[in-house]
Amino acid sequence: MKIYLDFSVFVKAGHSLGHVSGEIDVSVEPKVGELLVLPGHANLSEDVGIPAALHVEHISISSPSAGPNLLVSLESVNLDKAHSLDTMDEVIEREMGLIWNPHGVQ
Repeated sequence: MKIYLDFSVFVKAGHSLGHVSGEIDVSVEPKVGELLVLPGHANLSEDVGIPAALHVEHISISSPSAGPNLLVSLESVNLDKAHSLDTMDEVIEREMGLIWNPHGVQ
């Protein structure tokens, strides 16, 4: 089953770095409060600080369209320090296969 997920990335100082989103395949429909393992978790760079799994905070069902109709919002990630756009692109887009939308302080 395909789902659409999203989560925000902050630096612990409270600055927003960006937003992550994308479609992933899951074998079981996620439930609020459960951990959802992120794609590419085996390849995640530990120094970036993105965990291998995040808690599901909210689930919405959209009307049928060309994409997944299950929209899953995950808990935000709070990094200890900001990383360069190149590093975030490498981890999120290339290793995880998701979309990175940077904003805020770099």
